[in-house]
Amino acid sequence: MNPTTSHNPTRRELLRLAGFGALWATLGAPLASWAASATTSRYVFALRGDGKVAVIDSADDALVKVIETGGKGGTLGSLTRDGSRLFVANAASGQTTVSLIDAQNLTLIKNIELGNMPKHPVVSPDGAVVAVNNWGLDGQAFRVPFLSPNDGAVLAVAEVPVSTTDVKGPVSMHGSWSPDGALYAIGNYVDNTAVFIARQGKIVATVPTPGNPH
Repeated sequence: MNPTTSHNPTRRELLRLAGFGALWATLGAPLASWAASATTSRYVFALRGDGKVAVIDSADDALVKVIETGGKGGTLGSLTRDGSRLFVANAASGQTTVSLIDAQNLTLIKNIELGNMPKHPVVSPDGAVVAVNNWGLDGQAFRVPFLSPNDGAVLAVAEVPVSTTDVKGPVSMHGSWSPDGALYAIGNYVDNTAVFIARQGKIVATVPTPGNPH
């Protein structure tokens, strides 16, 4: 690029210059059924793994604030349906919390203790529950906590048993909800199974799969 030529950097370029990855948590109504009732947020939240969340104004791409969570490995998060809360999983080795952020006032509310290495918070389609899978073991199982989207209270916890604790690497990766929000599905990497869990924390089905069910 000619150095004398003016250039307005894109949001991706601004994030790269600031040291942030391109993985953002945004309130973009991920399901079409959300579109009619979801609240649009003016902010884009850029998650980086060193305990910082960058807040960017979508109107002018300005960096508004950097929120410190105190955690490590927080590259995956989920906004509540009304855009008021952001859940960020602190997924690095030795971490045990999910950070709950006020997405309107741009402050850390609290860190929620959930067990060994929470991986990926996912808000249910109806917005009533937040599921989080842990990708580390607690004893002979990995945990799937279900949280209140309002205050992060733990509503239920499923313990997904594994056949061995002699494991190298993650025991689960990313879960997803059924369209009606009744079931949360997560892969068990240890035993190569897909596990289906009701939002009340009860495991309702375990299905063998070929290879690691991502």
